[in-house]
Amino acid sequence: MALKGFRYIGPLVLTCCLLFAAVPADATSPAEFKTEGKGQFDGFELDGVTLTDEGKIILSVELEKTADLAASQVWALAADKSGAIYAGTGDEGKLYVLREGAEPKVLYDSEEQQLHSVLVDKKDRLYIGTGPSGIVLTIDCASGSATKLFETGEKYVWALASGPEGEIYAGTGPNGKVFKITGPGKGEAILELGAPNITALSFDVPGKRLLIGTSSGVVYSFTGSGKPKAHLEAKGMEIRTILVDGGELFVLAMGGGKGAPVPMPEPPSAPEPPDMSSMPEELQEAMSAAMGKRNNSSAPKPKAEGKAPAPSLARSAVYRIYADGRAERVFVSENGSLFCMDWQDGNLLAFGYREKEGVVVRMNKDGDADLLRAMEGAKFISACRISGGGLALGTSEVARVFQLRPAQMELEGKLVSGVQDASSRARWGKVSWDAMVESGAEVCLFTRSGDASKVDDSWSDWGGPLKDKNGSECLSPEAQYIQYKAVLSKSKSASSPSLEKVVIPYIQVNLPPDFDKITIHDAGENLSNIIRSGKEPGVAAKYENLKLLDSFSDVDDTRMLRAITWQATDENGDDLNYSVFLKPKDGDWQTLTAETELTFAVIDASVLSDGEYLVKVIACDGLSNLASEKLCSEEESDKFVVDNTAPVVKFASVKRLSDGSFQISGRITDEMSNVAAAAFAVDLGRFNVLRPKDGILDSKEEEFEIKTPVLEAGGHFVAIRVEDACGNITVARKELPK
Repeated sequence: MALKGFRYIGPLVLTCCLLFAAVPADATSPAEFKTEGKGQFDGFELDGVTLTDEGKIILSVELEKTADLAASQVWALAADKSGAIYAGTGDEGKLYVLREGAEPKVLYDSEEQQLHSVLVDKKDRLYIGTGPSGIVLTIDCASGSATKLFETGEKYVWALASGPEGEIYAGTGPNGKVFKITGPGKGEAILELGAPNITALSFDVPGKRLLIGTSSGVVYSFTGSGKPKAHLEAKGMEIRTILVDGGELFVLAMGGGKGAPVPMPEPPSAPEPPDMSSMPEELQEAMSAAMGKRNNSSAPKPKAEGKAPAPSLARSAVYRIYADGRAERVFVSENGSLFCMDWQDGNLLAFGYREKEGVVVRMNKDGDADLLRAMEGAKFISACRISGGGLALGTSEVARVFQLRPAQMELEGKLVSGVQDASSRARWGKVSWDAMVESGAEVCLFTRSGDASKVDDSWSDWGGPLKDKNGSECLSPEAQYIQYKAVLSKSKSASSPSLEKVVIPYIQVNLPPDFDKITIHDAGENLSNIIRSGKEPGVAAKYENLKLLDSFSDVDDTRMLRAITWQATDENGDDLNYSVFLKPKDGDWQTLTAETELTFAVIDASVLSDGEYLVKVIACDGLSNLASEKLCSEEESDKFVVDNTAPVVKFASVKRLSDGSFQISGRITDEMSNVAAAAFAVDLGRFNVLRPKDGILDSKEEEFEIKTPVLEAGGHFVAIRVEDACGNITVARKELPK
């Protein structure tokens, strides 16, 4: 089983998600956003509510902050029979005691940097395990006086457990040793497992079998003599918690982050900083992140400073080890970190964090899970049972203690949906929802809308509360995006309401088409190429296409055909048709084609008189809307010139030169368009480029002067061929003197 951020990989089905699906709109036809049943709940903010494995939203279990501590992280928690909670912290190495009705108190200020483990045994005796000196101490719960119980010779005491005869077991690092401590200064290493760190210790129900978890992902059991027995190897992971259920074991394992640790430099006057390379990797992450943050806080100056690597997410998994020795992974997360686990009413509760929120995940023995509780800005890394059936949770980066009371529900909570996109501006219909609401409880909805894809100050305020689940008028203005908030509440004696489905109907506001450009192509440009580059036509359009081309099949000179193309879009996705009009600059509009789906038209310039013309295209969305709701837009082209008159060549002078050649001058003029090309030939010889006097053909009037080759006496002539920008051609002939 998995949640998003805690995603399951395995044979079980997804059981704890909420589907928020947008039914896509067909242009401006009605559509809806619907939240219902199982599915992904990514993008939803859950505050005081729980998403159950049946896909329902209910009020969550009560989670209340008990204390803020002047430390970076709460490494370990334990509670005694009186209800006092003991918190071992870093990086100041202080042990706090939290008693009901009193402020948190520093019970013991250690010379060590970190108190990694805290234990209260059956006789309410209090023990702590430290780093980086690897010492186990006993603490007087009343006075806070400390007695050194045992020096392990290792750097870290990661885990403590109380044995059936009152002996204490210590799991250490970085050499993977387990110590049995029977009295002050009395102890021995009973196991050296080769793992860098012993990260979990507990006893089975009879109390005769010690269960051991290592940072190399192996779970062992040891009966006190002989060799330990290996039950599970979760490669690449660290064992965080081992719980017992009759003859079965439930194991929480956690993978390490990426990247090598960054060493922490030691100030000259400070104690030796911990060697993080030998720590469990998730503790490297938590410690490094905390140390990076504390330098900007008002907390007391730490005993060692250092810069941490960027934090990375780790994977977590829960394994079930059956009495017959079989091991099965029943739950895994890919993007979240679960640090600890405990029993609650026959279910497993796992605590950790994903991104910026702490999470409590509840699962049954088969791994079917739901997100029981989320808390913004909290990273849960430790937990212990407390009197009254609740649990205390400790956090990292900012040391705080919360109390989770599974038997009690919050009186109010909310769910905020992700931002939903209607693709274009929309009007919202009546909001409806399905909910089970008993007397003394209530479900209200609020909506807000905006035209920016991320919620910002341009969005509307929350509109509501909406209370009629059968259909409440949406109070949010027209916009492209919408978001809803569901608020669940109840009295102390009432049962939690249950929200199962939310529906927000909408219809896109019809918007007029939008033009990009109109292009008037040059006369003689290849029509088939232009048509192929335009909109891909449907069957009807193809028929119209053929008819259009056929209508010009009898044109004598296809060089006089000019194509008009345009581009238009519709934000609603509506189908468009077009009407095209043509007029002289100072004349009236004449229809070229009406209500075509094509995005081009063709005119025969040979039937038009010379002059400047304009084209207008009107685009309408009537194919996708009722006639009463049809919207149109129009666009005019830039003016263009129709020129069917060829240029005129006038000869000014012809002079015979002494070498037998001729010098000829003259002028080329065109009423409507620039001279585009000119050439001359003598007699029946080949044409040569004619360059005007100014060296470039760039106007409607050009002067020229040419010199012929040396010609023998007799009759000769010169031919001048000129073409204007519209393709009109003229050839002028001049007889040369004999």
